[in-house]
This record gives sequence, C-alpha cells and structure tokens, in this order.
Amino acid sequence: MLSAVRQAMSCLPGDDLIAALESAVYYKAISLAEFEQTVNSAPEHLRSLLHEADARAQSGYETHARLRLRRAGHRVDPQVFVPGVGHVDNVVDDVVDLETDGREFHADSFAEDRLRDMGCEWFGLRVLRIPATLVLTDWDRIEETVCRMVAAGPSSRTR
Repeated sequence: MLSAVRQAMSCLPGDDLIAALESAVYYKAISLAEFEQTVNSAPEHLRSLLHEADARAQSGYETHARLRLRRAGHRVDPQVFVPGVGHVDNVVDDVVDLETDGREFHADSFAEDRLRDMGCEWFGLRVLRIPATLVLTDWDRIEETVCRMVAAGPSSRTR
C-alpha cells in the first residue's frame, strides 16, 4: 500500500493526496511510522503541503473540511475528545463541532448522533452536522455557517 501512496504523490491534487494519506493511516493500510516517513521524505515541492496532513483524521471529507477552514484562518483540531461524548470530527476555534456524516456510517445512528450533539452543547460546543458530500459540493454555504457560528460564540453553558 505504501507504494500506492507514493504513486499518488505524482497524480493527485494536493488536498486529495492529503486525504488519501490520512485515510491510509486510519484504515491501517500504512503504519503511523510509514505515514511520518512518507511526509518527511516527500519530494521538496510536496513537503510543505504534506506537513498539513494529520494522522488523526477519520475520513477524506473531514480532511477537506479541516484544510479549507485552516486556510480560511480558523484553528481546527481533528478528533477532539469530549467527555461523555467521545471523539468529534473537527472542532473549529473551540466553538463549533463540525460533524461530516457519511451515509455509510450514520444511517443507523440518528438518535445516537443527536445525543452526542446534546453532550457537546453541555461543553459549550455548537454542533453543525452536515452530509459529508456537501463538503465538496456546497462548501461556501458550510464555511459561511461555520463563520457565523464562531462569531456568535460558544453555547450558553460556557458563558
């Protein structure tokens, strides 16, 4: 699999390459050591780009959202642990939990996801739960919503 990741370096657009590399770690196709070695030994023209990779990401959609929000000036932390909730996809500026839900993993978890959302509210995180595919098809609306939520500040629990 490592050779496939290295081959991807020559043909995938930057963010897709990062998503592929992160997914390879998440699905255990490559080890964390191989991930770090790949990033550190990448060709010079890709090295700074690949240093944006984060082995904690759990989906390509999460990766695309994180990269876009960081480039827009936000602080984004992937897979943050929230007590009583578990890990959440991306926490933006310590205010918004951006959940990118794919049909494959969330079709049968509607009630559980809403309980997680309520738990996040207890810790001051405002939750924006979106269908994952919108990250690639309706990004402007997502970014505007995240910006408005960040500007409004954390939920009232932390005020």
